Amino acid sequence: MSLAFSAVVLFLIFVPGVIFSRSYFSEPFSKAYIKSTITDQVGFALIPALVLQVLAIAVVETTTSYRIDFRSLGILIVGGHEGSAQAAAFGNLERHLDAIIGYNLALWAIAAALGHLARSMVIRFELDTKVTLLRFDNEWYYFLTGREWGLRGGEDFDFVWLDALSSTGSVTVLYSGILQDFGMSGEGSLDWICLSEAEKRSDGALASAEFIPGKGLILQYERILNLNISFYFATEREFGRELVADDGQ
Repeated sequence: MSLAFSAVVLFLIFVPGVIFSRSYFSEPFSKAYIKSTITDQVGFALIPALVLQVLAIAVVETTTSYRIDFRSLGILIVGGHEGSAQAAAFGNLERHLDAIIGYNLALWAIAAALGHLARSMVIRFELDTKVTLLRFDNEWYYFLTGREWGLRGGEDFDFVWLDALSSTGSVTVLYSGILQDFGMSGEGSLDWICLSEAEKRSDGALASAEFIPGKGLILQYERILNLNISFYFATEREFGRELVADDGQ
């Protein structure tokens, strides 16, 4: 039996864990998964894979007439000294190929759904802000969503207002606006921010604020000297020239 075939079998066993981890660390946390080490990624995938496989096997054997032939599975992974044992294992695989494919496809879909569900539950109940082990490795997410200070969008504020002091050569400009989106670099740091209803001031005076027309203003983080983050309840959404709010932090 070839080493490549054994690798494929092992890969299929651990794929559910990989899918679960990728779903759990999907946006806005994907960069945290990418920048983790190979050892971290194996750890994130190994435990969910084993748990999902054990639970799936228990469900299959409880609700159907199928039984997992661990002897044949072991032979497919490590090989067998007798050609007859290998032939029997491959024969068993061929007879139940449709069921095996269906099992894996269903388990992959369940793994993806559970990954998203686990992430949603952690965020909803703020478990990542209470348990250090569950905290996502994306500090900018916590800062720009207010979760670093225990704030919730829709309950504690309506929008995030940013004041970004940016440098272009020898000129510094203060850009302000409503945070619409932000992106992370491959190293896990902030890459860019997108502001709507943006305005700029070159001399720092409020009276000199100049409204910038457009759907959104993109600022590269590498040009930002400092960033002020504010959270507001808006009584009127009349932005651009005037911002009306009844509360701010």
